Amino acid sequence: MTCLDGEKVSQLYPYTVLLTSFHSLPTPKAFPYQVISRAWLQCSVWSVAQWSVFQLSIRTNNDDEGWHRRFNGKANGNKLHFYKMVPVLIKEAKTVSRQVHLVDEQSLARWQRTKYQQSQGCLSSLWEQLQDGTITTSFFLRAVGHMYDIPVPDPEPEDTDSD
Repeated sequence: MTCLDGEKVSQLYPYTVLLTSFHSLPTPKAFPYQVISRAWLQCSVWSVAQWSVFQLSIRTNNDDEGWHRRFNGKANGNKLHFYKMVPVLIKEAKTVSRQVHLVDEQSLARWQRTKYQQSQGCLSSLWEQLQDGTITTSFFLRAVGHMYDIPVPDPEPEDTDSD
């Protein structure tokens, strides 16, 4: 697994364990270690707890894309002049405030494609098994890597020869 692939998967890992694991790596002077440490772990903008998505619903930009598609449909086209767009934006703003109210009351359900529901369910199951200790960290990371089509190398065989 490359360093960047590991970054994608690491967001799915508990941030407290992530910090401990990262700092226990054997080569702290290696280039990727320094970059990741400075850019992600010691960042003054976001803490590790803020960018970790451990046990959170995974979201994509599909929510935004869906909003744009719906907005273009309401506006009868995607190349609107400003004076035609303003009334549509005002109408949308009223809808959004209603949606915020429903979300606050926990009355608004999120629609998800079956494919993403299944992958979220699989990920939740893996998180649960990881916390219960029924799977190892390596197994968890390998399974998540396979879920998201990240190339995952086979584990090194353990040396069982005894002298």
